[in-house]
Amino acid sequence: MLFMGGDWGRENCAWSGKKHIRELYLYRYNMNIEKFFAIGIFALSAGVSLAGDRLFGDGSVEISEGIVIDSSVDETGAEIGAGIAGGGSEVSGDGASSELPSSAVTISGGTVYGIVMGGSYAKDGATAKITGNSSVNMTSGDILCKNPDNSPYDAVILGGGFAYNDGFKAASAEVYGNSSVTISGGYAYYAVGGAASQDGGAAADSVVRGSSSLILSGGTVDYGAYGSGWALGSNSKTQTLGGSYVEVVNGANVTWNLLGAGGAWGGGVSEVNGGTQIVIDGGNVGGSVLGGGEAQGGSCATVTGGTNVIMKSGTARYLYGGGANWDLEERRTEVSVDTAKISISGGEVGAYVVGGGYFSDVKGAANIEMTGGTINGNIYGGSEGAGSTGSTLVSISGGTVNGRVFGGGSGANASVENGTNVKISGGVSISEVYGGGINGSLVSGGTNVSVNGANTYYVMGGSSGNSEINGGTVVEIENSTVNTVYGAGWAENGAKEKIEGGTSVHIGSGVNFAAAESAAVYGGGWADGAGSSSEISGGTKVLVEGGSPLSVFGGGSVGGGAQSVVNGGSVAEINGGKIWTANGGGYVYQGGSIVTNGDTVLEVNAGEVSQAYGGGWIYSNGTSATDVINGNTYVKINGAAITADFGDGIVVGGSMAQGGAVAEIKGNVSVEISGGASVAQSIYGGGYSADGASASSVGGNVSIVVKDASIGGDIYAGGYGAGSRVSGDARVNFQGDSSKLAFAGTVYGTGANGSEIAGESVIAFGDAENAFSGEFAGKISGFKTLSVENSETNVAFANAFSVDLLQVASTSQALLAEGTVFDSLNIVFDDDFSDGDVFSFDLSDIFGDSATIVESAITSTSDFTITNSLGEMFAADYVDGNINVGAAIPEPSEVAAMLGALALALAAARRKA
Repeated sequence: MLFMGGDWGRENCAWSGKKHIRELYLYRYNMNIEKFFAIGIFALSAGVSLAGDRLFGDGSVEISEGIVIDSSVDETGAEIGAGIAGGGSEVSGDGASSELPSSAVTISGGTVYGIVMGGSYAKDGATAKITGNSSVNMTSGDILCKNPDNSPYDAVILGGGFAYNDGFKAASAEVYGNSSVTISGGYAYYAVGGAASQDGGAAADSVVRGSSSLILSGGTVDYGAYGSGWALGSNSKTQTLGGSYVEVVNGANVTWNLLGAGGAWGGGVSEVNGGTQIVIDGGNVGGSVLGGGEAQGGSCATVTGGTNVIMKSGTARYLYGGGANWDLEERRTEVSVDTAKISISGGEVGAYVVGGGYFSDVKGAANIEMTGGTINGNIYGGSEGAGSTGSTLVSISGGTVNGRVFGGGSGANASVENGTNVKISGGVSISEVYGGGINGSLVSGGTNVSVNGANTYYVMGGSSGNSEINGGTVVEIENSTVNTVYGAGWAENGAKEKIEGGTSVHIGSGVNFAAAESAAVYGGGWADGAGSSSEISGGTKVLVEGGSPLSVFGGGSVGGGAQSVVNGGSVAEINGGKIWTANGGGYVYQGGSIVTNGDTVLEVNAGEVSQAYGGGWIYSNGTSATDVINGNTYVKINGAAITADFGDGIVVGGSMAQGGAVAEIKGNVSVEISGGASVAQSIYGGGYSADGASASSVGGNVSIVVKDASIGGDIYAGGYGAGSRVSGDARVNFQGDSSKLAFAGTVYGTGANGSEIAGESVIAFGDAENAFSGEFAGKISGFKTLSVENSETNVAFANAFSVDLLQVASTSQALLAEGTVFDSLNIVFDDDFSDGDVFSFDLSDIFGDSATIVESAITSTSDFTITNSLGEMFAADYVDGNINVGAAIPEPSEVAAMLGALALALAAARRKA
């Protein structure tokens, strides 16, 4: 029987202390297959009956105090045959038949050592019919065996009839109306609302054409209670065609399991058409409540029309929406229901609740709705063990859950075919919520988790342990209190997670984070421990619109030797809230590894952030920790505040590496500060190496654009720290109106504190589409090139600077400060010319009052070149207001490309004007 002890072991993600039920399976199986054959009461030797007492009422029979229907025993006193009592008739032999309008058994006392049936008993080729209803009503008395460990039969109450054959002739027993068992007192080993069939070779069929019901309002049913019927043997079939109904109220007790349908063993078939319903409103079920049936040994137990388990009060150990397959992973046995629903408004579940079945299938939707009551374990939307569920919905708006909530199933190959949905609301408090399942579960169709008006500590879109999700994950949180949110799942101790379809996390308005020192939001999952891994295809995304988590990461969290791969990039978008660190990538710690195949993006549009990183945060602490981004990183701070009130107040285009960690961005880095954004301290285009032992590199180029912003510190084209390196070029570009730019620091063409830039560094004012106008109050240091771009750019430098190359558009304006030094001047024209041409040009058109500085430099110490609209560069002389075009200068391809681009930008700007 499905009766388990122990509880979930949180630390090792495995069942611990589980007194699992193989022995009970075998015991139950033996009782129903080997022992129940004795119900046939047929001779073990020719002509010798082993039957006990018989009592059939041919329509009605009463068993009262003092009456004993005894079993038969051998010379040692051991039972060898069951006593039988029935409200109908006993009919036997080929062609024999019986037909009654109704049949009933009333038990008000006494003892039956055997079987009680409300209907008739047909065997060996006979047919028995009840054209109306059949019933058993028990107020006291006992239905039992003398020694249950050695008895050859099951002591059972059947609401319908019983069909049996010994292997030669088919038998059938039918009830054309309804069958029922009502128990308000007394004791029975088993109670079955439907009929039973057992074959010894030929067919045995029992049918209830109406509904079957089992009403328990008192007394005790010990081993099992069933709403429908039993089938035993490969040619046996029992059907209930009008649905089944089970009710447990007023202190009734079921020691072991309660099933809405029936059972089948040894190849038998038990069917319910019209669905099942169980109502628990008082009383106790010591084992499992299953909406479906049970089967074993290549048998079949099915329900069409769905199952409905309703718990209003009382207690039960486990609740299942579906049935139980005792052959476990051996799928030779079929146990299925069309749909399953569990509704809990009160009462207490001692262990866990499963929306699907036990190693069995729910072909359609499995729904769990909880509005009250208490569950002292986990909730699983799918099946437990290898079984499939069409889709799941777990909705919790009230009550108490002293465990975790999973939208999927539990165990290897517990699958959901068309997606999971988890909805938590109503102010409930739950420690952990997962969109997927646990320990090898599978989900197709994606997961959806919604938390609105609730208290949760961990929320995960994915699963726990080994898992696979096809269809992606979605997490939505509003008006709730949470601590940590993951778009993916939880993988540890060698577990492997795989998600196809990407992940999405949305933190909406009214969200409070419970423990600020550890609160975080991740687009990916959590993986820890050697051999553990998380693989996500389709990218990860986080959108935060409120709340104050400590950290936000577009990717996941990985450490302890685990690995993570994100195919499709990661995005973190902040539109509100107060956040210590925001990262486009993931978090790696102590031996972990993340590979992102795609771009990482951090976009901060509103709210407050203390430090912003386009890549990830990698922390080693002496162990290997690596992060590789096979793509570009983008940081966009648009109108938000990067504050130092509760942190560093910095923006970093690359990744943070510390404690000997290694972070690598293979592509380019782009940083944009605009829209009235404020940065309290400095901006770094490259990566951030917090110590000499760490490395944070950018394999491509760096671009920083500043427009309409306030910068409280300095701007570095490179990164920070001796372990930070940019392999390509770095460019810092200022755009917009200087009246909207608050910056008086220094712009460095290098990195800070030993950071390197292998390529050239350029500072530019304006570009092809955007001009810069007004005074630039900042200082400029360490750039090779200063470029003034766009015909509408008009810049006045408040401070002198020194560069190798000063490059200006011929129609722009650049007022230089006294003391400015440049080795070369290049003016880019939107005109065509070639060597030998001479044309007049007034340097003051560009440089205003600082033209004398320029003219002095190019006529004495500095080189002078000009570039035409084709990007061709020529040596030039400036004499008496004229430019004399000299010989063409062959340039390295990269320089020619830059100058050509500037010429094209000038032309585009002129056309735009």
